[in-house]
Amino acid sequence: PGPITLKNAWRLAADPASEVVCAIDDRAWVFRVGLEEREIGTPPRSSEVLGSFVKLGMHHVFGGIDHVLFVIALLLAAAQSSREKSLAQGLKSMAAVVTGFTVGHSFTLIAAGLDLIRDEPRITESIIALSIVVVGAENYFRREIRWRVLTATLFGLVHGFGFADVLRDMALPKDRLAVCLVSFNLG
Repeated sequence: PGPITLKNAWRLAADPASEVVCAIDDRAWVFRVGLEEREIGTPPRSSEVLGSFVKLGMHHVFGGIDHVLFVIALLLAAAQSSREKSLAQGLKSMAAVVTGFTVGHSFTLIAAGLDLIRDEPRITESIIALSIVVVGAENYFRREIRWRVLTATLFGLVHGFGFADVLRDMALPKDRLAVCLVSFNLG
């Protein structure tokens, strides 16, 4: 807790123009003769980290056209099949589809984020595109669509890998990795 100060204990006596560069959180801090201490600020609180990853998760869902198209395609079928049912049953079917997709997506995202599972991004991205086509074709050619929750969950597993590669490139803080992944999934 509190502000962090970097101090250079190595005296820069060899050359008055020499510099030492230290990189922290994608920012460079330069130490020169006469400037051997730098205030780098206060680390974010857990609530700030949680909030930023919830926002990132929301942006991922609404900004990722692949997810939006896929969920719309899943929901169209749920809406069509629930026409003969009550509103409550239709909403229950739609909630089950979205929950199935979210559970699948969250599972692989967390597993890949924790480095428990590795994927091949080219294959994953191809399967994500194929999943949109498959669900669209299923909506068009089949009148009654069964097992929609299972379809949503299985393709949710694949879609989760798609963003896990992005999270891996972000170099998440190891001490807050679980908080980051859970808050992203909440978003």
